[in-house]
Formats: sequence, structure tokens, C-alpha cells
Amino acid sequence: MATINLIPPRIKKNQQTKRVVSLISTSLFAVLVMLLIVYGAIWATDNFMRNELAISNQSVADAEFKLKSYKDIEDRITSINSKLARLNTLKTQSTDWTDVLQKFDAAVPEKIQITSLQTDSASTKLTLSGIAPSRREIVMLQTKLEDSDYFSNVAFGSSVLDSTANTFTFSLTGVFKK
Repeated sequence: MATINLIPPRIKKNQQTKRVVSLISTSLFAVLVMLLIVYGAIWATDNFMRNELAISNQSVADAEFKLKSYKDIEDRITSINSKLARLNTLKTQSTDWTDVLQKFDAAVPEKIQITSLQTDSASTKLTLSGIAPSRREIVMLQTKLEDSDYFSNVAFGSSVLDSTANTFTFSLTGVFKK
């Protein structure tokens, strides 16, 4: 069968041009819509990722703050432990002078008068001087100090007779045990 075209060529050309323009317009519109959809998806993804990144950064900042806080607490604990260790060291190195003086007082015979008592903390040396009515009293003091928990190696230093008062001025040396 043969086709007869009753449309004049000029109208036919205009129709073809309109069809091509319509097809190009529709295609361009479709491409534009596709581009908008892709751009919208990229924009939504970008915003989502920025929000997630901001949340992650905040979580990291919170964790760093807590870590710093824990380190501060750890430093305080270390400082307190160090102070406690020093206090324990001081406690073990300290001397209960009340007990020492009570034992010393118990060791000194009634007739002896102590004029000086010196200890050297670096060498723990003890030097004692006083006045006694007899050398026997000095020896008793030396023996009692030697038997004490706080004194050792008590040695007789010197004794000088004061003939006017009929007394002996004496000195003893020894080691102070802490």
C-alpha cells in the first residue's frame, strides 16, 4: 500500500521541527530533573555526613575531656600515694620522745643531776653530762642506760672530783637507737 501525504511540505517540515524541539525540550527537562535529583542526593548526603562528623567530633572531645579528667585524678592519686609513702617513712623514722624521756628518767638514779643531754641526728651519737655524789652512781647510770631500749655502747667519758661540793662532774657517750 502506498501512503499519500496530504500535508504540504512546509507544514510537514514545521511539524518535524516542532517534534524535534519537543523531543529536545523533553530530553533537556528530563536531564535537568535528573541533575536536580542527583544534586539533591549529594546535598542530603553531605549534610548527613557533616552532622555525623560533628557528632563524632563532639564524642571525641568528650572522650578527650574524660581522659584528661582521669589523668588529673590519676596524678592526684599518685601525689597522695607519694605523700602517704613519705608519711609512712617519717613515721617509721620518728621517735616517740615521751617514751625515750620516760625510760631515760627511770634510768637516772635519784642522786644524779643531769646538766646536759645532746644527740646528733646524723651520727646518732649521745653525749650526757651531769653531777653525781659518787662514781658508783655514775656506773649505775651507765649500766641502766646500756640496758635501755634506746641507748647502746654507753661509755664512760670523764669524771672530775669537785672537792668543795664533794661531787663528781662526769660525762658519758653512747649511741642513740631510734
